[in-house]
Amino acid sequence: MAILLHNLLARAPKLQDADAVTRLLKECDIVEDGVSHYAEEDLLADWRRPGFNLATDAKVIITSKGQLVGYAGVWHSQHGRIEMKARVHPDYRGRGIGTLLLRLAEVRARQYTKCAPPEVRVAVYNTVNSTNQAAKTLLEHEGYSPVGHF
Repeated sequence: MAILLHNLLARAPKLQDADAVTRLLKECDIVEDGVSHYAEEDLLADWRRPGFNLATDAKVIITSKGQLVGYAGVWHSQHGRIEMKARVHPDYRGRGIGTLLLRLAEVRARQYTKCAPPEVRVAVYNTVNSTNQAAKTLLEHEGYSPVGHF
C-alpha cells in the first residue's frame, strides 16, 4: 500500500532502497552526534532479524523527485517487546513526516500486540537521540515517556 502526501509518497522499502536508507540514517546520526559509524550491513542485519518482514514492518517516505527522506521500522520479540525506529532527513523535519511515520509504525505495533497472550504486558520502545528535541517532544506529546538515557 502506498500513501500519497503533498509531493511525498509513503511505501514499504525494497532491498534496493538499502543504500538510500543507510545514507538517511547516517545523515541523521551526523546531525545529532557529529559522527556516524552506521553501515549498510547494520541496516541489512536489522532487516534480517527474526520475524521482520520488510513489506509490512517498515515504511519509507520518498519525495516527488525520488529522494528518500524518511524511514521507520518495527521489530517485535515474543510479542512482549516492540521496538520502533523512525528517522527524518534533517532538511525535511518539521513537516509532519515524523508524525506520519510514528502513526504508521504504531499501526503495525498494534497488530503485533493483538498476537500477544493476554497475560503478557506489551512494551513499545523508541530510541531517540538526546539532541533531537523535536523527536522527544513528538513522542511525549503522543503519550510516550522516557525510561532511560544512555
